[in-house]
Amino acid sequence: FGGKPSSARRTLRRAIKADPKNAAAYRVLVLVYIKMKKKSQAKRTLRTFKRLKPNSPFVPMLTKQVNAL
Repeated sequence: FGGKPSSARRTLRRAIKADPKNAAAYRVLVLVYIKMKKKSQAKRTLRTFKRLKPNSPFVPMLTKQVNAL
């Protein structure tokens, strides 16, 4: 997202609205919320990502980063 997390957030939310099962968009949105230090939004988005991709190799890393906020 190159230093513009609010712009990335808007783009990702539009992508999710267009396709609510877009797990990749949720994964990146978690990272955006981490960068913005928005723990509650990051946790909520991570829960959705985990529901869509419970066996993703990204889950442990994202969980650790969210918990560190």
